[in-house]
Amino acid sequence: MYNLGCHLVDFIYPMMKGMPTRAHVVKMPAPGDPAGSATHCVSVLEWGNATVMLRTTRKAACCSRLLRIQGTKGAVDLRPIERFDGKPTTLELRLAHDVPGYKKGKHVVDCGIQKDRYADQLKELADIVRGRIPNPDYYEHDIAVHKVTLMASGAPI
Repeated sequence: MYNLGCHLVDFIYPMMKGMPTRAHVVKMPAPGDPAGSATHCVSVLEWGNATVMLRTTRKAACCSRLLRIQGTKGAVDLRPIERFDGKPTTLELRLAHDVPGYKKGKHVVDCGIQKDRYADQLKELADIVRGRIPNPDYYEHDIAVHKVTLMASGAPI
């Protein structure tokens, strides 16, 4: 959970706006892994009026990185979260009621072709190191993501 879940927490934390109040963690070995290894993990994180379920596994057949947001008015599935194969990223939107721009029901939304986000991050780092731009203050976000990831992993904070 710590190694793989941190990337999901990095997405989720800004949406939830604050620290979870509690975590329920299940850790077990993925099929074929040694007993006692925590290579298949599920964590349910509680916020005031919402829960987030994180699932990580060392072994997955396909589409192991997905984001599903479910609410009282509908749901969104982003699967896979990111792709760099030249095909557009799409999300599936399911609505219980009409909303501006979309009728009730299922829609596939084309988000376009993603570019490699790591290239921009490396360019930004180079610009910071060379003094071309100031170092943005990511510290609070990074520390919070680390703490939430520890909670999701069942580790003490």
